[in-house]
Amino acid sequence: MMTRQTMTGNVACLVLLGLAVGLGAGVAQAEFLVVEDFEGLDLDRIGGQNGWVASGLSGEVVTLPGQGDNQVLELTVDTGVLRKGLTIPTGETRMLFLRFRFDGSHNYSLGMSRLTAPTEYSDFGPELRRVTAQDRLEIHDGSTYETLDELTHLTWYNLWALVDNASGTTQVWMHARDGQAATTGDQLDDDEGDTVFNFRSFVSGNDLVNFYLKASDGGSGPAPLWLDDIYMENVDGSANLTNPVPEPTTAVLLVLACLPALRRRWRRA
Repeated sequence: MMTRQTMTGNVACLVLLGLAVGLGAGVAQAEFLVVEDFEGLDLDRIGGQNGWVASGLSGEVVTLPGQGDNQVLELTVDTGVLRKGLTIPTGETRMLFLRFRFDGSHNYSLGMSRLTAPTEYSDFGPELRRVTAQDRLEIHDGSTYETLDELTHLTWYNLWALVDNASGTTQVWMHARDGQAATTGDQLDDDEGDTVFNFRSFVSGNDLVNFYLKASDGGSGPAPLWLDDIYMENVDGSANLTNPVPEPTTAVLLVLACLPALRRRWRRA
């Protein structure tokens, strides 16, 4: 027969677990939807997996030393294209989120395209690029590139891009704080202080239909780029700056705190 103290402890844990489940349900109902987190994919070439199409580019799903069993996409070839179907309807705005890390000296551009099979730079709508010169992050602003920030090798960055497919413009937020939301101070601007940038190519009335990446010449050796946790907001127009892949939440900590008591109960059973 359980003592009153043990029973009270178990009841408290069950209540906490119930709260944790409720909190988890709230997280599941958040506005960001997973586009790709690379979990559950084969540790192999990305082309042909989960809707990804690769051409002239070797990208593989890998795990990284010191980062547990988390799976990411590693790109190591300096020329080629990669795409996956992803839609922002004409006239609507969506927040795109992803994490990236790089090493070496190759150029990579990523963004979205209105074309079903993009291959050229002119096929980008919104385009961001990591460029070799001074390790810059740049954005295409209609007819030219504007510098947004300088980047550090082997650092995971969180990036939010608010893609407006009504006006053909993009705004960007970025930081390197694991699991944290973006703030107004994380919004990136150019040398003139502008924060709103025109698509490279904008055709009014066209849906954006592909997440699109193009690797170009600009370096030698492997020079990898890593991508992970690509999400898209499912609500039109809301500039959601939450982080869809936060660090362990209170709910998780509550569950972990209850595990010893629950194990003891299971052993008795």
